[in-house]
Amino acid sequence: MIERAKQIGWLVIIPVVMVFAAFSAKAADAVRVSTLDWAPYTGQALPQYGATSRIVKKAFAAAETDVSFGFWPWKRAIQSAARGRNGSIAYFPGYHCKHSPKPKFIASDPIGMAPLGFAFRKSDGTPEWKDLSDLKEKRIGYVTGYAATEEFDALDKNGVLSVLRTTDDTRNLRKLVKGQVDIVLIDRMVFQYLVRTTDGLKQHVSKLGFAKKALETKTLYLCFRDDAKARAARETFNKGLKILAIDSLTKEYFATAFK
Repeated sequence: MIERAKQIGWLVIIPVVMVFAAFSAKAADAVRVSTLDWAPYTGQALPQYGATSRIVKKAFAAAETDVSFGFWPWKRAIQSAARGRNGSIAYFPGYHCKHSPKPKFIASDPIGMAPLGFAFRKSDGTPEWKDLSDLKEKRIGYVTGYAATEEFDALDKNGVLSVLRTTDDTRNLRKLVKGQVDIVLIDRMVFQYLVRTTDGLKQHVSKLGFAKKALETKTLYLCFRDDAKARAARETFNKGLKILAIDSLTKEYFATAFK
């Protein structure tokens, strides 16, 4: 009887150990990455944490790896990944993963595209330009710290362009509606999101447009810390990313999340 009880005990213990081992292995596969609130790409309050967060999660899932997100102000998100704060090994979305002199990051394969261009009032017509200097008569709304282009920055610095700075995209678009600026430098997806969802802009959505000619289309990356653990995670992530149709997923997200 005692021997039988021992057998039963082992039969109970073995499955429990197996489950615990499987859970531990899965936990070991989990990674954490840092990001910011930048709708509709990423955001704590967005469906599935945003269009790009969804792609990051799906890529890791395709490689049978769990991922969690830490949301911080932009500079802190980068620092969290650089220092491994709260276990973070990477940050996104980066236009590049180059920081001088430190910290050092390595880029994933592309996780999406970010078209940068000009919003305008339809009553004024689409801004026409071949060279950026053609826009010298326009008052250009610009968010301080925005990553524009080297040409734009140079023309701004030399006073060729009339650049009016503010602190965020929403404020810029409200100034555009009021006629306080003529055009606004902004990411196209951010523009589309804000005019669909923001009080004070939604009622003016029919009055605003986005120029077809982009200033630049920036590539987005998941930026991994340059160490052995993060490089291994990057390899895993890139494998999962290869099977995703990123453009289709982005369009699908935007079409369904913010009707």
